[in-house]
Amino acid sequence: MLALALAGPAAARGEGPVGEVMAGEFALQQGDLVLAAGHYLEAARGSRDPGLAERAARIALLAGPGAPVADAIARWRELAPDSLAVRAAAISFALEQGNPEDATDEAGALMALPAAEGLPVLLSALGDARGDAAITARAVMRGLYETDRLPPSFGGWLAMAGLARRLEDAVLSEQLVVRGLERFPDDPRAHLLQASRLRERGLDEAARGHLVALGEPAKLAPELRRAAAREYGLLGDPL
Repeated sequence: MLALALAGPAAARGEGPVGEVMAGEFALQQGDLVLAAGHYLEAARGSRDPGLAERAARIALLAGPGAPVADAIARWRELAPDSLAVRAAAISFALEQGNPEDATDEAGALMALPAAEGLPVLLSALGDARGDAAITARAVMRGLYETDRLPPSFGGWLAMAGLARRLEDAVLSEQLVVRGLERFPDDPRAHLLQASRLRERGLDEAARGHLVALGEPAKLAPELRRAAAREYGLLGDPL
């Protein structure tokens, strides 16, 4: 770090990626994120290291207007085409730009991955949105719902419903829960949720029917067994 500080702007005259990295680090020390992102992008263009492109993209996202975000993400994607983090960064950028179409396309690609591999990445990218970006994130969620690009499990639907609630879209959150219950009626968590909702409406016998459908409580996974015991207790039928 001392060497960089002593080098100052002269680091920018270094040749190749190493010189650009040094210049980028010096710009970071000076608090100039836009300039730092530009230097890291030039380093990434002269290298096959996706880490340089990632650093350029992340600095550019922090820098805001004037930073080469799109170019940095494009170079990162070129060097690491299968990276989920690239898609997350692209979603974040699209949200900040107020571009629900591009964000939805990237989100849909994440949802298309096998075994719901992209779901945690999507939840994080959309959940981090604030202000106007959160409004765009709600539009993305609605787009995924309306085009049926959703997780292949009830747990995934509940996670999406939770995200919709955090994004202050209570209507979509409830729609996800209701449709999830319809789509995955035999999931143990669906039975538990149905039992809870029916109990709250005073339909105790119907609630008991869902708890019975869970089978022998002792054979349930620990977290499901605890939830079932709680529901039985609230119905006045302690295990």
